[in-house]
Amino acid sequence: MSLNATYSFTCNNAVSNLKIIPEYNDFFEGISDETVAGVYTYKFKPVKQGNTDFKATFTTNTGAPLFTAYTQPIRISSTGSALAGTVLELLFLPSLDKAKPQEKVGIQVIDNKTNDLRVDAELYVDTVAQNISSGTFYFIFEKEKTYHIRAVAPGYNNLVRLIKLTSTQMNLTISHTSTDTDTEISVSTDAPNATLLIDGSKVDNPFKGKLTEGKHTILGSKDGYIDAYANITITQATSVNAPNSFVKGAKYLLTLNKPSNWTLFYLQDLNSVEERVANDSTTSIEFIPQSNGIYRLVADGKEVWRSELKDTSWKWFGIWWVWWVLGVIIIGVVGYIYLANRSTAYEMGGE
Repeated sequence: MSLNATYSFTCNNAVSNLKIIPEYNDFFEGISDETVAGVYTYKFKPVKQGNTDFKATFTTNTGAPLFTAYTQPIRISSTGSALAGTVLELLFLPSLDKAKPQEKVGIQVIDNKTNDLRVDAELYVDTVAQNISSGTFYFIFEKEKTYHIRAVAPGYNNLVRLIKLTSTQMNLTISHTSTDTDTEISVSTDAPNATLLIDGSKVDNPFKGKLTEGKHTILGSKDGYIDAYANITITQATSVNAPNSFVKGAKYLLTLNKPSNWTLFYLQDLNSVEERVANDSTTSIEFIPQSNGIYRLVADGKEVWRSELKDTSWKWFGIWWVWWVLGVIIIGVVGYIYLANRSTAYEMGGE
């Protein structure tokens, strides 16, 4: 309480045969009292700094004591209730916007300014006293239920709160939980504008991209939501070392960068039925292309190599023979016309 400020003590159901008597205390100075419509009001002001108790007793009109005397610990200061040591606060671990239903939540009673733990405090949940002698009381909150919590400590104002879990479970949507370094993954949260972390580093939400080989941890976080976690495993993508060109009938070696379940296929053309040439689970593939067409290698379910073998026996320097013949004919015709024109010109000049 603040020094020299005016405060009121009220009591409901003040019947005519009940006397309410605030006890004398040199920390307080009485101002007035009255009973109106069954409500007794006593106004007073603190006149001395320090810690004390405000007390009131109840008697009949003849002076016989009734009920239990009312007692409230009070701390009086010159700066009012905002002074450290006069107001309590509750600390929840985890916070109520992060705690899950049926999760054990720690509750501590602390000073609202110094954050000092008040081990001498009393804590009541729905009027039931809880044991907080260790400084922390653990409670399991139910979803959508409201709880009445009261904290009391000597020299502090009573703290009364109506609380309930305010958290909402966040969900992650991940395109792949296990893939390789060549595959793009996409990650998003159902909570708008949530923070998305991959291995502790902030990324765009939604995220789309490739990840390095290894295990990765994804975290979605936002105030008012329960954090969402996921683990994904990225393996090294399969790659192949292959010659740049092929000749029919020659032996070739394809080498994979890691052991894989592979199958070599052959197609005469894009419209033909695919045939299986060979399959194994080694890193080396030896084969002899026997026919023109398309050869492709599939390893662990993904195509890693494709090449087309074309017939070049009718080509010279990569040009079909028809074009060579046509070129010779054209050159011959042009040459013949040129010589014929020169012969005609010579005869005319001779006359």
